[in-house]
Amino acid sequence: AISTMCGRVRVALVMATLWSVDGFAPCGLTPSPLSPSCFSASRCARQRQRPALRLQGQDNNEGREEDRVQKWAAPVLDESAERIESVKAGVLSAVVGSIAMAPIACLESTAWYPSNAFDPQWELAHDGLSVMLGLFGLVYRYAVRQDRNPQLKQGVVGAFVITRALAMLQASDGCTALPLSCGPPLGYFNWEMIATGAGAGIESGIAFAASAAAIEFAFSKDWVRRFPS
Repeated sequence: AISTMCGRVRVALVMATLWSVDGFAPCGLTPSPLSPSCFSASRCARQRQRPALRLQGQDNNEGREEDRVQKWAAPVLDESAERIESVKAGVLSAVVGSIAMAPIACLESTAWYPSNAFDPQWELAHDGLSVMLGLFGLVYRYAVRQDRNPQLKQGVVGAFVITRALAMLQASDGCTALPLSCGPPLGYFNWEMIATGAGAGIESGIAFAASAAAIEFAFSKDWVRRFPS
């Protein structure tokens, strides 16, 4: 009886030892069927897949980072050549935009514009518009780059149009300050100011839209190169 009991104790000790060793064995080392770490085959499969999934996730992140760098951080190989291309875009924008807005500029009056045609204020305003058109060409080329999104192009045009139209507004003689009140229909803007802003906006829209169309046409003919990135 004693020998039988000793044998059972030895068997129990051996099984406990195997259980404890297999409990810390990784699934890839074919543990015993009684191992708690691999008691479920699906659990073992999931543990084997985790390193591969982590590596795949790292590859995807590296790929996205590489695409982002290629899109936004492409090196400019010849900065002097890029400056020349920007100057070409600015000159083209100034010339085409000035020609496009010339007919409407010759018909302007104080009924819907801040000044009458051919008076000193009118000349100053349109000299400034020519300068803005040149700057628009530079900004448009750098902003649009290789992007074909039409909303981006329209946004650049709209930003210049709104900025110039607001800058051309003048407070009417009947306005009072702090807070600004100019009468109906909006209080802040009266009918005269609304007409002036609309006239300046129409003229600016024609000028900047024509410049953008000319630059896009020059891009298509390779007369002006898009900014690389």
